Amino acid sequence: MADRDEFRRDFRNPSGAFKSENKAATNSSSQSEVPKLPFGHCLVNTRWRGHAIETELNKFFTVIYTEEYSYIDFIPSQTHIVSVLTESDISENTDSNETIRIKFARLYKLANKNPRNCLLPMIIYHLTEETQPSFFKIQTLSVMDFSMTLIPLNSMELVPAFLDRIKVASRVANPFRIDRNSVESKVPTTKDQLLFLMKSPGLKEVLARKLLEKFGSVRGVILASQSELSIVLGDKVSNTFYNFINKSNT
Repeated sequence: MADRDEFRRDFRNPSGAFKSENKAATNSSSQSEVPKLPFGHCLVNTRWRGHAIETELNKFFTVIYTEEYSYIDFIPSQTHIVSVLTESDISENTDSNETIRIKFARLYKLANKNPRNCLLPMIIYHLTEETQPSFFKIQTLSVMDFSMTLIPLNSMELVPAFLDRIKVASRVANPFRIDRNSVESKVPTTKDQLLFLMKSPGLKEVLARKLLEKFGSVRGVILASQSELSIVLGDKVSNTFYNFINKSNT
C-alpha cells in the first residue's frame, strides 16, 4: 500500500489529477509523454470523473485521472490507448466526420510516433438506436483510413470490464502477432486508399498512386516528412499536402 501511495503522489498534481512533469507535454503529444503505468493502473480522462462507470472502474484498476490528452479516454495497459465515442459525441458529428476524423488522426499519430514501440489504439463506439445509422460510416473511417479497431458496446456500463480484458490480455503473449516494424508493409493501392488521399487539395489520382507506391500505405504517407513527400510530389504540391495533413491531425 505504501508503494502504491508513493506512486500516486509522484504522478499527481495537488488537485489530484495526473500531470506530466515534462513541460513540453502541454504543447505536444508525443508518445514519449505517455506514461508507463504499473500493471493494474489505468489513466482515465477527467471527463469520466463522477460518471456511473467510476465505481466499476475502481474495482478493476487503481484509477489515476488526467487532463493531458483530450482525445484519449483510457490507458488501461502499457500497450493500449482507448478513445470512446459516446452517444453525444456521435450525435454531434457532421456528415463529413470532421470532428471524429481529427480525433482519430491525433490518436493514430500518437500511437505511431515511435515506430520501435507502437501503441495499440482502440475505439469504443456506444451503439444505440440513435447511433446505429452512423456506425458503418465511422467504422469505415476507423478501420480503412486509420487501421484502428472499432469496438461497439451497447452500454457504457460494459466499458470497465472491457478495459479489464485489455489489461489481462496485455500480459499474454499472442503467438499469431507479427511485428509490424520488422516486416516491410506492402499494402495494395486500393480504391479506398486512393480516394482518401485524393481528398487533399490538388492531389490527383496519378500523384496519389505514386505516394502509395513510395510509402506503401496511407499510414506511411501520413507519417512521411515534407522532404520525403517533395521527392514524389515536388515542392509546391508537397507543401500544400503536408500542411493539409498536419492541419487535419492537430
